[in-house]
Amino acid sequence: MNTELECPPCLYKNFLLCAEEMGFSDEQKKERAKTVLRLLAESDFNSPPARYGRDFWEYILKISPDGDPLKKIKKEQNALVKSIESKIVENIQKRENIFLAYLLYAIAGNSLDPLGAPDLEAAEVLESAANTTFAIDDSAALFEFLKKAERILYITDNAGEIVVDKLFIKYLADSGISSAEKIFVATRGGPCINDALYEDALEAGMPEVANVTTTGDHIWGIDFEHCSREFQNLFDSADLIISKGMANYETLHDNKDKTICLLLMSKCQPVARSLGTALNSFICKIVNPEKFPYRK
Repeated sequence: MNTELECPPCLYKNFLLCAEEMGFSDEQKKERAKTVLRLLAESDFNSPPARYGRDFWEYILKISPDGDPLKKIKKEQNALVKSIESKIVENIQKRENIFLAYLLYAIAGNSLDPLGAPDLEAAEVLESAANTTFAIDDSAALFEFLKKAERILYITDNAGEIVVDKLFIKYLADSGISSAEKIFVATRGGPCINDALYEDALEAGMPEVANVTTTGDHIWGIDFEHCSREFQNLFDSADLIISKGMANYETLHDNKDKTICLLLMSKCQPVARSLGTALNSFICKIVNPEKFPYRK
């Protein structure tokens, strides 16, 4: 999926958020905004947002005093969702279809966005998932693939959200649908807006329920030219890949070689248009089901 006209303003909003978190004065923001706008203007629209925004994000990292401008926000998001973990599980256990409930909550975790609606509490956002239906629903096929897959690669999205991912993966292992030995969770390899890093996976308790690694890259989405060899080998050898969030969708939805389950909310118009859904729809879409399982 190539970069759309709506993408640069979204990235600029991220610059403003980062600049605020870094404590820049208005004059410092204005001065740095000149470089940000130039980089966005000069980048190639005929590329996925992950490539379009690379120079922009590397500039943000360069001017960040501690190298991770949204670290404080990410820790707060992790702590917030961890504080309501028991409530989430309690609500899920009341549902008739436990698997579907965990799946919906995992996607609802994507609502916990520092650029999202500030007036909604985390518990309220996540609880709304219990009454949500999928605009694209391949959840039955996902359930069957999860039971049969010998190696699963789960690519995470945001901090905070990763705590709900942990609950979903724990359920898969505890219920016998899969097992911790078969599941590999990949976070971003370096600071990347509010995306989860390895340290966020540790805070979420992910190593207790799965093998944890990183993409080896510090950009949203998957750009194989910059990912680590370890990650590429995991990707290539997995029977099933679970891709969380819009950035991973933007770079993986047109993959022709692997069975990929795209789990996301269509939170922006370009992604909603690409999927043919309304804004903020819940998506569970499997591409290349005929490629399952992977065979050497």
